[in-house]
Amino acid sequence: MQKRFFDCYLKGIDNGWENEPPVEVEIRAPGDTVRRVARNTAWPFPETQWTRFFLDAANKTLSRGQLHNMASATYPALSEGVTFSTAPWEHDVEILGPVKVKLFVSSSTRDMDIFATVCAYDPQGQEMTFIAAPNRNHRSRKAG
Repeated sequence: MQKRFFDCYLKGIDNGWENEPPVEVEIRAPGDTVRRVARNTAWPFPETQWTRFFLDAANKTLSRGQLHNMASATYPALSEGVTFSTAPWEHDVEILGPVKVKLFVSSSTRDMDIFATVCAYDPQGQEMTFIAAPNRNHRSRKAG
């Protein structure tokens, strides 16, 4: 795909690239396999189902129900931070589209960087890693 893009725009080759939909997303599954490829002309996809989840600081969970009790989660500066988890889902879920988080924070240091990461786990509880930009002719596993 990248070669076709570069051939079109860097070499001027008429290969039909302009007819490709502007958005293509590979939906991955356990084992770093491609479940399906979604193509569209809009982002986020029109069929996106916006779903809110709420962080429960008291229980370190992420759930769909809005919380009514205030709580906070603390961790030492320069540590690995805090992790929130959902209960195992009863069916396959595709997370497609933008993900955002709203946090209220304070720090014991002068400034801070916050990294919010969504991780996926297989049914055995092993974290699944996905190659961000696969080369379909040569695949290498992510180390570490």
